Formats: sequence, C-alpha cells, structure tokens
Amino acid sequence: MFLLVDNYSTDDSAKVLTDYFQQELPESQVFDGKVSETFAFKKGGHILFLNKENRGFAAGNNVLLEHLRHWNCLVWLLNPDIEVAPDAMEKLVLAMANNQNQLLGTRVFSMANPQQLLHRGGFQINWNLGTVHEIKDPNQVPDYVYGGSLFTHSNSFNLVGLLPEHYFLYWEETHWCMDASRLGYTISLLPDAHVYDKVGGSIGRGYLAFYYYTFNSLRFFAHFRRQKLPFVLVLNFVRVLKKVLGLKFPAARGIWKGNLDFIFNGKNI
Repeated sequence: MFLLVDNYSTDDSAKVLTDYFQQELPESQVFDGKVSETFAFKKGGHILFLNKENRGFAAGNNVLLEHLRHWNCLVWLLNPDIEVAPDAMEKLVLAMANNQNQLLGTRVFSMANPQQLLHRGGFQINWNLGTVHEIKDPNQVPDYVYGGSLFTHSNSFNLVGLLPEHYFLYWEETHWCMDASRLGYTISLLPDAHVYDKVGGSIGRGYLAFYYYTFNSLRFFAHFRRQKLPFVLVLNFVRVLKKVLGLKFPAARGIWKGNLDFIFNGKNI
C-alpha cells in the first residue's frame, strides 16, 4: 500500500500521477479528504491526494498525517530535496523501538559534497537574539529537530497534534517540537543516521526564504516568548543593515518586509 500527496506542483506532476492512477487503477473514485481544499483518488488501498493549492510545508504534510495518525506506524518527514542513506531507516527504526514518545533527527550532509556535514539535525533556540544555532556538541539537547528529516511514531500527531499550518514555511517544526517537549517527549539526534540535502532546492536562499523565516520567527516568539518581541524586532532591523552593507539586497528586503508585515499585520497572531 502507498499514499501519495501532490502539494499543488507547478510542473505536470499532478497530471502524471492522476493519469497513472486512472490508467492502472481504472475504478479510482474521487472523495473529499478530511483536510480542506484536498481531494483524492482511492483504489486498492493506494491513495493519491491532490491539493488544490500550495498551503505550505505543514499543510501539505498534514493531508497525509491526518490519516497516518490513526495507524500504528512510524513516520519520517522528509523534504523533497533530501536523499536518504541506505541504512538510515534501519537505524531510526531500531532507535525508536524502546520509546515511541520521542523525536529523532539525523545528520544532514551536502548532496554536492557528501563529505560535508551541513548540520547534525537539531538546533537550539537563542531566546535573547531571536535566532537558532545548530547543535555542535553531541551532549547538547536540541530544542527541536530539523523538519526536513524528522522521525517519530504516528501517535505523536494525536498526542501533540498536527503540524501548525499558520507558519506556511519555516518554524512550524520548531513550534511542534516545543509542544512535544512540553508533553514529555525526548528529542535526540542519531549520529550514524545520514541524509543528503540539495541545500535550498525547495525555495532557495533568496527573498522568499528570508521573508518567511523572519515573519514566522516573530510569530513563534509571539507565541512562546512575547516579552522578547521588541528586542527581536530591533535586532531584525540591524540584520537588514548588515545585509545591505554586504550587498545582499534580496535577503535585506526579505527581512525588512517580514518585520514590517508582522508589525502591521501579525502582532495579534
């Protein structure tokens, strides 16, 4: 059995998948999914979900997680620009065997240079600066697992809930992991489980990346540390200046716009 979700692809992926399901599974039927703005073809235990719009990382995953959380299974969230080492799955499954109430991360290497370690799969939050930093010391406990490679049991999405969809992109896994931690979940990183990242293949590292990262970091702090918001907002304007001085204008524009949009539209979120 397999389940597929097309999160409103801009290429012909949806058509290719639909044609395959209709040709290979001619009795496929269309039905409304539990998540709004989604419909699916279903036949023989195989399900194809076609999202009618791209509502972001969390909403795209939630279409499937809404169904998987009623099963007894393991779930591995992976970004589309991630490739998995052949033995990574086995190591994650073994690590999960004795404790289902945990979140596991993997080491992330560069696809272009497989020897280059990008990060260890987990991060800590700097509550004073409004930033995050990667785990360097294996003995450090991460605040959250990188959402591009997050392994857990399906029941986690019952106990903790589905991924928060209002972030659209960035910080949604941070929020979710914080909620899980408050419920007693442990967060661990497996040093011998590896994946490979194309680095920015989904959205790149330009204006949109900096915009969503900035705007959603402010949403996150508004929820968990509202008293820190004024300081983080001021620091963001300092970051704009640094990007301008470094001639990184798309990044500066993204941070500036994210800050302003939050000030005028997002403070009450």
